[in-house]
Amino acid sequence: MKTQKEKPERTWTFRELPEHPVAQTYRVTERMARRAHQAGRLHGVKPGLTVLFTDADIRAWILGSRSDADK
Repeated sequence: MKTQKEKPERTWTFRELPEHPVAQTYRVTERMARRAHQAGRLHGVKPGLTVLFTDADIRAWILGSRSDADK
């Protein structure tokens, strides 16, 4: 029986992050993401010189920082 390979989760760089659907909705810029990461509010991984963010990282940062978000 063959096992299906899972697709690797899409990752986003600082430069690509403003193109994320949720980031577009809230008009997030690259600079906003860099500042949030530096302040520790946006978590990502740095496997080399580039910091990578998953969809879950981006959603948690943007939707978690909303003042009207359900907690």
